[in-house]
Amino acid sequence: MQSSFLKEILNDYDKITSKLLDKLTSDSNQNSIEFWREEVLEEKKSIYIIGKTSTGKSTLLNFLLDYDTKKTPLFKTSTKVETGVVQSLEHCESISSAHAIIEFYDTIQFNRNIFPNYCSYLDFTNQLFFPLDTNDKIDYFRNHIIAKKDKDDIINLINTVKNISIKFPLKYFKNYKIIDTPGLGSSKSETDPIVLKNFNGKSFVLWLLDGSKRTLSDDLVLLEQNKSLVQDINKSIHFIVNQFDIADYDCEEPSYEKVFDRKKEMIQKININVFDDLDNSKRSSTYFTSFKNPKKKFAGVNTYQQIEKLEVDLLTQFKDQNFKSVNLLLDLLKN
Repeated sequence: MQSSFLKEILNDYDKITSKLLDKLTSDSNQNSIEFWREEVLEEKKSIYIIGKTSTGKSTLLNFLLDYDTKKTPLFKTSTKVETGVVQSLEHCESISSAHAIIEFYDTIQFNRNIFPNYCSYLDFTNQLFFPLDTNDKIDYFRNHIIAKKDKDDIINLINTVKNISIKFPLKYFKNYKIIDTPGLGSSKSETDPIVLKNFNGKSFVLWLLDGSKRTLSDDLVLLEQNKSLVQDINKSIHFIVNQFDIADYDCEEPSYEKVFDRKKEMIQKININVFDDLDNSKRSSTYFTSFKNPKKKFAGVNTYQQIEKLEVDLLTQFKDQNFKSVNLLLDLLKN
């Protein structure tokens, strides 16, 4: 939560913003100063999850939940089912208050009776309240709303749902708004522009790659196609090389040194292909995980430790961003 004192300062700042922007000829300066204000007023930093299909985005989300997902996963992890809409996930204190808000483009086209009777439309809005406080409700929400079993289900996600906001108890990233996206390069190619459109303006980006493939070829092609976007936010992007537990080493039990060398090799591939060199000023952080086998260690570190490190890294980076952003604002005000 931001202090009321800081918000009062920003109210005063608003009064001079127009005069200040008149003196700024650079669009980047204007964008920076507005982005600074938006970030300060946000009560939660945003984490944007992106990557090619079947890299483990839904498995990652289930891993973050403070809930027994083995029996009732909130997110469908089957390779035959693809996320069809941008959805956000935020922490709430208990399963009794867990719910989702489904926002439609237009409620007029819907028959309210098609949804279970425990759902309700919010007054004067195009939003549906969907409680997630029991296993049965979680099952229905997963199988018929966010990851449908078949094409003839109750709604067409892409054409009718604008976004889905989920509140659920979290084990990690409790102070963040986590934004899940449809997989890039999927059969639902119409979702790619939506994913890329929402790419900028986020506090942090987690880009998942398939660590079971040594060359990372498909992922690197996708990164190459979006190189300019990635390079623009290189300090905010973090790569997660998932499914690293099933990487092919041409041997049954690779040694510590082999695993360490493989990690180093993949980091080099990412930096060379995406950032053109290994300059430390451009290098992004890379984490190696297996959300299906989180206890397994890769060169002495397991997935639990990697996610805990990521939390610390984001917090440290956030403090650095605030310091730089405040100094940028002060420099602009001086000029």
